[in-house]
Amino acid sequence: MKRIKINVTKTDIKKGQRCAAGCCPIALAVLRKFKGYAVSVSPYSVGVGHYNALERWKDYALPRAATEFIFRFDAKQEVEPFSFTIRATA
Repeated sequence: MKRIKINVTKTDIKKGQRCAAGCCPIALAVLRKFKGYAVSVSPYSVGVGHYNALERWKDYALPRAATEFIFRFDAKQEVEPFSFTIRATA
């Protein structure tokens, strides 16, 4: 199964919105890898697809570091740039 490295940058953190599935720092980082797609991030996974074709969305499990980042960022705690790897759940 293909693994995809995601890099969350300082710019992603600065531009990202708290509690926003489509424009949090992780979503912004994932969007760079999946240009032209929509992204929806939850604390445990990220979905990638097209809004007009929901049945074609693909889910990727998030590693613990990404989940912890989400909770810290949403709680207005300090976060730093980091990288992680995702792969499709099915």
